[in-house]
Amino acid sequence: MKTIAVIGISGFGMHLCKFLSKQGVQVLAMDINEERVDLVKPYVHRAVICDATRRMSLVDHELELFDGVVVSLGERIDTSVLVTLYLKQLGVKMIVAKATSPDHEEILMNIGATRVVSPEKEMARTLAHQLGSRNLLQYVQLDAEYSVIELPPPAAWLGKSMGEIQVRRSWSVQVLLIHHHTDPGKTIIPDGDHRFTTDDRLVVIGREPALNRLKAAT
Repeated sequence: MKTIAVIGISGFGMHLCKFLSKQGVQVLAMDINEERVDLVKPYVHRAVICDATRRMSLVDHELELFDGVVVSLGERIDTSVLVTLYLKQLGVKMIVAKATSPDHEEILMNIGATRVVSPEKEMARTLAHQLGSRNLLQYVQLDAEYSVIELPPPAAWLGKSMGEIQVRRSWSVQVLLIHHHTDPGKTIIPDGDHRFTTDDRLVVIGREPALNRLKAAT
């Protein structure tokens, strides 16, 4: 079973603990606030009161043995930086830290965070994609370059096959899956012979410029 420790369980950290537990992850929730620890207890494997700015507190919980540690202390920049540094020194395999600004992001990466997340910025980006595109159904960013979107086929594709359009060569994207609007349970992995219809909902991966071009064509 995967083990994750979450340090800081107000807001983002609390939601993360609940979602991880629902996925079968063994979660250790840590916070200096007793009330928050009591609130999260029913949802996690273990919840402890801990002052993470004390290095020995982290040592006592053997966090280096966990699959990963999330530092959800973004609103307290000095604290999140100090805790991330301690975790790096302790040899934690994966450190995911929450940031509140680009400078904060850069500092966390420089001192050893494996990944830095900015939940508000990422949610705003997703919402902007959804609101800014008339036909966009879903949007997920995988990393700095690639994203996955779900959308209907462009009008110019209707009635044509994947092979005729040469999607990857001409559009620099890849169609991973196709759902059917009128039959949500039907999903296919398309081949070159598949002909696009108005009932298709495409799950596509690609770089942002290519995806933006595709969205503009729908």
